[in-house]
Amino acid sequence: MTLGIKQEELLSKYQIDLDRRYNNTIPIGWIEMLDELFSKLIEAGWDRKVTQIKEKFGELRFYFYPNVPGLDIIVKTFEDKSSKLCYYCGNPATTESESSWISYRCEEHKRTSWRDFE
Repeated sequence: MTLGIKQEELLSKYQIDLDRRYNNTIPIGWIEMLDELFSKLIEAGWDRKVTQIKEKFGELRFYFYPNVPGLDIIVKTFEDKSSKLCYYCGNPATTESESSWISYRCEEHKRTSWRDFE
């Protein structure tokens, strides 16, 4: 799956080495959160290599090989944070379920299809 312009701009900003062999999905509402995550990881010594970034069961999944102790703890914090953010705008969200798919959407985007979050 091709990432959108804003997603690509974020990866470029931090010179992230993303493995493009895998399906990467970054909801537009998570860009600000990922901006903060990348900054914290780089500050802690991360090598900027990522195997995959995606949404799974409504939450962020960030697959990488921690090259410095403690990076996995930083990532886990942001994976947990993702479950409280709307996919579309990043505002506080609640759990929604559509055809057995779990997603997180704010009141404004509650009726938006989960498939349109990019």
